[in-house]
Amino acid sequence: MNMTPSQPQTNLEEALKSHWEDKPQNYLPKGWENLVLNLHKKIVEIDPNYTLCQIKSKFGALRFYYDSDKSNLIDKLVSEAEEKSTITCEKCGKPGSSEIVNNWMITICGECYDKLNRSTE
Repeated sequence: MNMTPSQPQTNLEEALKSHWEDKPQNYLPKGWENLVLNLHKKIVEIDPNYTLCQIKSKFGALRFYYDSDKSNLIDKLVSEAEEKSTITCEKCGKPGSSEIVNNWMITICGECYDKLNRSTE
């Protein structure tokens, strides 16, 4: 499995650009880009000046690290997005479930799992 940092869609990259603490290397699966974009839009409504520290996948779930003085209002939104990622295919964004593939836990739909298995045969 390729675990190199992803190149987000231009609209996601543009939306997040002014919020990065530093532009760190992040692994954001393509299938979760809409989750992150929607989360970002909700956070900006609460705190337009929040700082984004890191986005990654860990144990098959989204991890979204940020800094804000309004974290008491934002934490619930982040938890909801992270929870939703556990049932969202990280390859395509369709409903998925946790699977272990090449010793990595990922969230993947049946169709993408089959494609992945065919490509490793």
